[in-house]
Amino acid sequence: MSLDEANTSAQDIDSISNRAILHRFQKLFSLPRDEKLVNYYTCCYWKGKVPCQGQMYLSVNFLCFYSFIMGTQT
Repeated sequence: MSLDEANTSAQDIDSISNRAILHRFQKLFSLPRDEKLVNYYTCCYWKGKVPCQGQMYLSVNFLCFYSFIMGTQT
């Protein structure tokens, strides 16, 4: 496998991963398909004394947080 072929494979994997993340973001927050995701981050949100580990999604029009801990969603 050449270096160019390896780079192409890595780009294909990244593209598939990015599409999956975009689809999850749009589905979780019931957003339209044309909403553009700028970036996403793994982070922690403190609610009272309990930290909520989750993901923060930054899109062109929204800043969203999703956490699923011990059967509860935030």
